Formats: sequence, structure tokens, C-alpha cells
Amino acid sequence: IIGYASQFSTPVLMPDAGLLGRLIRSYKLGYLYQQNNKKGLSKALIDIINSDIDKKPTKDYCNNNKLDEFSTILKNTIYEDIS
Repeated sequence: IIGYASQFSTPVLMPDAGLLGRLIRSYKLGYLYQQNNKKGLSKALIDIINSDIDKKPTKDYCNNNKLDEFSTILKNTIYEDIS
């Protein structure tokens, strides 16, 4: 999802926790909401609707995380687990 967000300059809305939250924050791929907050998602949507900010992600994530690199890491990890 975040690869497509970067590739097509389309922001995403995701929880602010975990790996996805860190990647979205680092690469400025969209909006984050507080996952543990009861009204976090609705507040984030209202803030987005009311903002004049046109937040478009850059292609930095795609440029730094190529498909070939991902495939190599995945393949190496699988083979290490089997060995």
C-alpha cells in the first residue's frame, strides 16, 4: 500500500503505531491517526477534510525500496529459515 502511495503520489491514512506508522512518518506518505484513541480515526478524517493542505507523497519510498531488493531479502529469509 505504501509503495503505491509513493509511486502514485497518493496519501494514505494509517495508524500511527508500528512499522507502518514509522515508514509513513519517515517518508511523509500521508496522514496518521492515534490508534489507541477512541475517536482518533474520526478526528483525523475531520482534520483532513477541513485542511487546505494538499499533502502529496514523494517517490522517495519507491526510490529507496526497490522490488528487487525486497525480493532478495524475502528469498534469503525464507532460505535461511529452511536451512
